[in-house]
Amino acid sequence: MEQRFNDYIQNNRDQFDIDEPNSAKMWEVINNSHKAKKISLHVIIVRVAAVAILLLGITGVVFNAQLLPANKYVLAKYDKQLGEREKEYVAQVKQKMKLIKSDKTDDTEIVVFLKNELSEIDTVYNKVVSNIGMSGNIESIANTIFDTYEKRLLIMGRIINEKQKQERDDRSLTIAMGTLTID
Repeated sequence: MEQRFNDYIQNNRDQFDIDEPNSAKMWEVINNSHKAKKISLHVIIVRVAAVAILLLGITGVVFNAQLLPANKYVLAKYDKQLGEREKEYVAQVKQKMKLIKSDKTDDTEIVVFLKNELSEIDTVYNKVVSNIGMSGNIESIANTIFDTYEKRLLIMGRIINEKQKQERDDRSLTIAMGTLTID
């Protein structure tokens, strides 16, 4: 195919070379395209501030959506005791989420899998919460909600353990590499 293309170019070369390039005009266009447009400092500051506000807003929305995808204390509307119990679960989830977010180690395959499991639990939680008004049996719904919190806490504990294990392994490797001498 390449040979056919080359043959075509060679056979029709005289049709391609009918005009001489105007190099002065060509360089003028190139130089003009590279000239920087001047933007005032005020415009730059406004743009940077707008981007910063946008990023902070998105970060807040994403963090809140990951922490608790639905309304904070759904059960408090229906029963005070259930609301208090839910509040305790929410506090535990927040505490573990802080531990997970403070760990800067890279996620292993296991941690990624566990985070996907958390997403699945959040989906179940959201479905239950969205159907809470349709069902008259608040006890059954509360048990399902509490079950999702317990599973969420269990998985979060496993994520924390995996990250701590990885941190220990990284430290051991660093220590081992520090004692290793190359002759």
